Amino acid sequence: MAWYGRMTGPEGQGASQNRVRPSRTNGRSKHRSESRRKSTLPTFVRTEKCDGCKGQDKTACMYICPHDLMRLDKDGSETGHAMKSYNLEPEQCWECYSCIKICPQQAIEARA
Repeated sequence: MAWYGRMTGPEGQGASQNRVRPSRTNGRSKHRSESRRKSTLPTFVRTEKCDGCKGQDKTACMYICPHDLMRLDKDGSETGHAMKSYNLEPEQCWECYSCIKICPQQAIEARA
């Protein structure tokens, strides 16, 4: 019998080789952009740990964020904390957690 034919099961009955595989998306959209519209675990900066990458123009988290969400509040007008990073739009976070990995002070965490 050819490889594309029917296979016999344990009881000798024919079983189709072409089985339907279960979906690996678990009900989620197959398109990455559609499944990432709303962030469930956005990142946030612990201001007591953040040192603004020691006053550089661009912090490590600003450099690494693929969606350009991380900002440095130089004068404290946005967050009330001068020279601290913050997530501009947490709901737009892609949850790649690159900022968490690159932060030299471990000041960035994911909301749980």
